[in-house]
Amino acid sequence: MMKSVAQEVAPYRIRVNSIAPEAILTPINTTACDTPEVYEALMELIPYKRIGEPEDIGRPAVWLASDYADYVNGTSLFVDGGISGSGVGYGDKC
Repeated sequence: MMKSVAQEVAPYRIRVNSIAPEAILTPINTTACDTPEVYEALMELIPYKRIGEPEDIGRPAVWLASDYADYVNGTSLFVDGGISGSGVGYGDKC
């Protein structure tokens, strides 16, 4: 849907993109991520070896909204510490 909308509104110089986060530490998953077993299992999946913070999503969002990303349209930006490149997701780990 995002790509279709991006193509439809591109002639008006409106950009449509998405951010695809993976393991981001937020209040909804803090308890699960605090358990050593879950944390260790998650670290096996994240090549960058840390859980993302909300700021890790905010900075790319600001960039996508800025003039620096003027020619970026109809794309998904994966902000995931490399999980998407590994072919697995964290699922119910955290």
